[in-house]
Amino acid sequence: MTINGMRFALVAGFAVTIAAQVWWIPSQLGRTVSVFPETAPFQTLGVTWSVALLVCVQLALLIAWKLLGIVGNGGRVSEQGRGWIRALIATAAVFSLLSASAGLALLSFNWATPGVMLALGGGAMTGFVGAALGGAYLANFERVWHRN
Repeated sequence: MTINGMRFALVAGFAVTIAAQVWWIPSQLGRTVSVFPETAPFQTLGVTWSVALLVCVQLALLIAWKLLGIVGNGGRVSEQGRGWIRALIATAAVFSLLSASAGLALLSFNWATPGVMLALGGGAMTGFVGAALGGAYLANFERVWHRN
């Protein structure tokens, strides 16, 4: 895939996350409350947590756009993008923490459905693995950089 193809995918991903934040998540939670009125106290919290998770995804997409710009201009990500890689690691870590804390909150309120828990657990693990791999990449780069 070319740089332009990757950028198109990033824009499409960003558009999907905006649509999810503005329309899909509020409508789904509204529908859930209409069927299960006892979940009404959790609607605002659910929207807030979901939007926060999607903001992390959007930040990751924007950072990926910046890193693609570095590569597209003939640069090396490892040299010019260390700060952006650190930001991507932090974004993945925050995503992992938000996913895990949302799952724990749902468990504490006894509203943890299997599908939601799988999604939040998967999100927590994905963010953790992403942060760990990014940290390993950065640590290896720093080791090689200081050796030269």
